Amino acid sequence: MRSISPLVSIGIPTFNRANDLRRAITSALSQTYVNLEIIVSDNGSTDDTNGVCLTLIREHKNIRYQRLEENVGAIPNFLNVLAASSAEYFMWLADDDWIEPNYVEDCYKYLRDNPEFVLACGKDRYFANETLRYLGREISLLDSSPEERILSYFRKVTHNGMFYGLMRRDLLSKLSFPTMLAADWVLMAQVAALGKTKTLTTTFINRSIGGESQDLSELAIRLGYTRSQSKDPWRLIARLMFLEIAWRNRQLRAMELPRRLRLANRVSASIRQRMRQSRKQSFLRNSWQDLVNNIRKFIDRHITWRIRDFL
Repeated sequence: MRSISPLVSIGIPTFNRANDLRRAITSALSQTYVNLEIIVSDNGSTDDTNGVCLTLIREHKNIRYQRLEENVGAIPNFLNVLAASSAEYFMWLADDDWIEPNYVEDCYKYLRDNPEFVLACGKDRYFANETLRYLGREISLLDSSPEERILSYFRKVTHNGMFYGLMRRDLLSKLSFPTMLAADWVLMAQVAALGKTKTLTTTFINRSIGGESQDLSELAIRLGYTRSQSKDPWRLIARLMFLEIAWRNRQLRAMELPRRLRLANRVSASIRQRMRQSRKQSFLRNSWQDLVNNIRKFIDRHITWRIRDFL
């Protein structure tokens, strides 16, 4: 008799994205891994999210839908779908993203066959108006040292597609997910402390370009930081990560204090270095664009005018 694979939960927190939500749920329903439950938590949407979910529930018995009466905030809603799940394995899926049909199966098989790994995810691809724009940076944390895995994560993370990987639910539920700027980075740092992670090249998560993280300054203000703090969000993130690693995070406090302080300093320095590199690249990109624009203006004002005069 063939054994039944463990139940896997896909948690989809959503707010006012009825059009995109159907695609996200459909991608979850289309998985080759069959022992699956899909949990949707509606954060008080005012669009047709409720109608979309009720229609899909009538058609598919493995969808569970929870509707909150008011918006409780993004992170509490993410935690709500995790708390509502009961599966052995769990993953989040954003309401405007979608996964390839083999995503869950490939991630599950990797975790099953490699018990020293605590998370497996597919490569992240980024789309704008259905057009592929770029691939995310692959993050596989393979070092035997928790500190080196955490540092490697902060040196590589950008869009954080790893956050949407598959994990054992009992491990994930013990981690803290604070309401703060770059909270997903804090969560993944704790994951890196627990064990190795793997980005698979055999499957993909497709992500929509946009959302709250596109403007860190505005996001910081909405989270309650002052305008002065939010003016330089990367510096703020470097400070917050230092405090989380050195003092605040109860999971990371399992490390001895000298190790935590050394790691916090290295992580903070790494973020500041990346901030400087990002600003330099932005300056060069803007300078090049200014040059192109000036050349165009010169052509419009002089060469085009002379040609018209000649004609």
